[in-house]
Amino acid sequence: MDGGGWVALLVLATAIWLSVKYWTISVPILVGIAIVSFVACVIHIAHKRTRAVDLEHEARLAQREEAKLEHAKRQTEVRQHAVRLIAAANELRQAVTYKAWSASAALDQAEAEFTERAFAPFWTAVETAANCLASVDEAVREMGRKRDGYCADVRQLDSSPPPFDVAISSLSNVVGIADRMHGIVRAAQKDFQFATIFEQRKTNQLLVHGFGSLGFALAEMSSRLENSLSALEWELSDSTEAVRGIERKLGSS
Repeated sequence: MDGGGWVALLVLATAIWLSVKYWTISVPILVGIAIVSFVACVIHIAHKRTRAVDLEHEARLAQREEAKLEHAKRQTEVRQHAVRLIAAANELRQAVTYKAWSASAALDQAEAEFTERAFAPFWTAVETAANCLASVDEAVREMGRKRDGYCADVRQLDSSPPPFDVAISSLSNVVGIADRMHGIVRAAQKDFQFATIFEQRKTNQLLVHGFGSLGFALAEMSSRLENSLSALEWELSDSTEAVRGIERKLGSS
């Protein structure tokens, strides 16, 4: 053992001897130190627990705030999507108006060709009108699909939704245009020469998917358009009632 070790041992032995000799002083001091240490330990543990509770509370508040922000963001996105669907439906309505006008113009051309007994140009004009009206039917059905998406959106909103404001009263004339086309075609089919050309062209496929041949389109166009418009009218009425139901629910909450 080196000199430093002996010194340390001597100091320790001296401290023990003094503690034993003067125990009436050392014991209270040691007890006091122990009590102070215990109290400090208890305070430290309590502080740690309090801090843990505070941190947990802060974390919950942060989660709630984040959830509120995420909910508000989602509400904004859903509302904006619903507004876009309404705008898209109105664009389709405008397209329907243009296509209906184009079909009517094509039928004007067909009547002129019929008067001049221009067989092929007549059926070309009729086919153009049929394609336009088929596009009308598809656009009307697409408006219904936009309405379905809108209804799915508004069911997620917790505030008054924007109305599906799409006016379709002006579209009722398309059925009349289809009826007019049917009348023109019927007159042509009574003419042997026009009917002969029709037999050659009735299997022509329309440009619009879902109608098949020209012959099928001419036979079914009026009923298809009437059914599509009636379905859309009912769907729009149902959408209005859905919005009113949501508003009543919000008013009672």
